[in-house]
Amino acid sequence: VEGLRALLVGARLEKYIEAAEAWCDDVGAVRLAEVLGERDEFMKALSLKILERRRFCATVEGLRATGKALFGAASEARPDESAEVEAAGSRGHRGGLATGE
Repeated sequence: VEGLRALLVGARLEKYIEAAEAWCDDVGAVRLAEVLGERDEFMKALSLKILERRRFCATVEGLRATGKALFGAASEARPDESAEVEAAGSRGHRGGLATGE
């Protein structure tokens, strides 16, 4: 998934890259928007600790806030993806941290 490795490195979660890529293969995710749309399940599957979850969410939010392209060529291929990612990211951010999982 384009951008996933960079996102994990940015969140200092490099040790989860292999597991994250395996999860993407298992669920058939091919775009970062799909990963972020299932953010809670993704973090749960990787067994991220609460501080790691917060770092992951903060990295996503920080990149979105600064306008940095998380989604590479996929956004160009599908113009509506940015809105989809924003909506998915917001749902995942509140869900995973609010429950304390």
